[in-house]
Amino acid sequence: MKKLFLLPIFLLVAFSFSSCEDDDLNPLPTKVSGQFMKLDIKTREMDVSNPETAAFTGTLSNTSGDVVKYELYVRRRTGNFLTGDYVLMQTITSFPYELKITPQMVATALNVDVSDFIVDSDVFTFFAYSYDAEGNKAGYINLARILQVTASMNQGYKFNTRITKTPLPLDAEVPYDNHQTNP
Repeated sequence: MKKLFLLPIFLLVAFSFSSCEDDDLNPLPTKVSGQFMKLDIKTREMDVSNPETAAFTGTLSNTSGDVVKYELYVRRRTGNFLTGDYVLMQTITSFPYELKITPQMVATALNVDVSDFIVDSDVFTFFAYSYDAEGNKAGYINLARILQVTASMNQGYKFNTRITKTPLPLDAEVPYDNHQTNP
């Protein structure tokens, strides 16, 4: 009787160890070890009520020391409509870097006039890639899921800002979330 009771437990343990092999059809993107760019945001929104200081700002850090180049792309969304593909806006090669993105910089990259921007409707989404000395490229898709979805991790690969006349204060109960997928 004891043997019949122990047989299912033995089989369960044996099958659980045999399923630990790597799967050749792994759909997950590869992890690029060592490359992580951190963005500590200082100014979350572009405040156009004060054009001289309107900017999205933050400190971009190479936390591992492995990154030699960082490419930052931008795309504009007006309301619910995307106005084009991502275009290269800036390449950065020294870190830490005080990132300052003005409405004029975005307009130049998108090949439009600043006057074309619609206040309180336009959102600018940024997408970035980092490269190590061997040319290995890492981006948002290469990050672990926890790094992608947790705003406090301050990942510097996918973020956004908006152009507004009434920015939310940094200490607002619910501040502007620069890492949300669809602001």
